[in-house]
Amino acid sequence: MIVELSTIPPYVTSWLSLQTEFGRNVEIADIVKSVFVEEMLHMSLAANLINSVGGTVNLTSMTLLPQYPTPLGSGNFFDLMPGVYVSIEPMSPGLARDLFAKIETPATEEEQKMFHELAELWLILQLQRGGASSPTSKNMQLLLKDYQKVKYKRKSALKSAMNKELTPNQTWTAIYDFAVKNLKILSSKPTNTIGALYLRAALFTAMVESCTQMNALNNPGSE
Repeated sequence: MIVELSTIPPYVTSWLSLQTEFGRNVEIADIVKSVFVEEMLHMSLAANLINSVGGTVNLTSMTLLPQYPTPLGSGNFFDLMPGVYVSIEPMSPGLARDLFAKIETPATEEEQKMFHELAELWLILQLQRGGASSPTSKNMQLLLKDYQKVKYKRKSALKSAMNKELTPNQTWTAIYDFAVKNLKILSSKPTNTIGALYLRAALFTAMVESCTQMNALNNPGSE
């Protein structure tokens, strides 16, 4: 959550500094606004995850709140954009190039493939629950839509699974195995971009969710 909280004030400040009278900078302002709104969504999702596992969300502790300029974020297994310090400044080409572009550094091609393969497996669940009418989060819908645009030359997990007509239990097992396998692969690689950090969070969440779902399927009626 602190990673998102560190980036929201710089984006909001730069957005407020833009002069949009007479139609000036409107497109830029809309883009910057969409970014910090997305960061707020990410922070809310992180807070929900913390609450769901019995944690406590604390956004008022002075020891946790970022003091600018501040590093983007670091922890036991990640160090985001080493050497990059987030600051509060009005919008400028230099700020967009030297800070915002680095904050939004995309995941590597290997990491993007993992994202799309995870979306593939999630799509199986959607199909098993009745197709397009099945409830799917907005973020997952965007990932699935993005997946349709990108065609990697690789064996399709979705095709393999559909050919085998997996049961829900088998599907959750496949998601668990996929998450564990790729977390092991990533354990030897640096976590130095937000994209890389989100991938690890997505895989870990998928692993925990699959354990919960398999337990429910294997032990109906248990809490």
